[in-house]
Amino acid sequence: MNWGTRIIIGMSSFMVFILGLGWFMVTSGQDGLVENDYYEKGLQYDEDYRLKQQVIKDNAAPEISVVQGLLSIHFRSASRGAIQLICLADKAMDRRLNFSTNSDNSVEMDADSLQKGAWRLKVKWESNGKHYLSEKEIVLP
Repeated sequence: MNWGTRIIIGMSSFMVFILGLGWFMVTSGQDGLVENDYYEKGLQYDEDYRLKQQVIKDNAAPEISVVQGLLSIHFRSASRGAIQLICLADKAMDRRLNFSTNSDNSVEMDADSLQKGAWRLKVKWESNGKHYLSEKEIVLP
């Protein structure tokens, strides 16, 4: 086999490889996006940034703990809002719930009903006429 034949075989193999990758990209049903509405969330970024900065400015970050199968979020003062639990392993496990703090300015939920592993916890709340947003990654044992 001479060098010309080897070049043709190499180029043909490379072209088949590239065409195969292109076919795979076009026919695969999944894309690599974490969220389907990323564009809308991008437009909302400035507002979310302002709410996160308000948490820092007022030193209002909630204390989050997981003890004996109980997820507890303690706020500085009476609050109401929404909690979004995002499972990093399985989007079907995501949960969202509205809350109002109890007499101890805290919210408690059963962590045993949640899948073990990494979660992103987004808490958006209103307290004393101000709005806040906090995000934290937690690991459920």
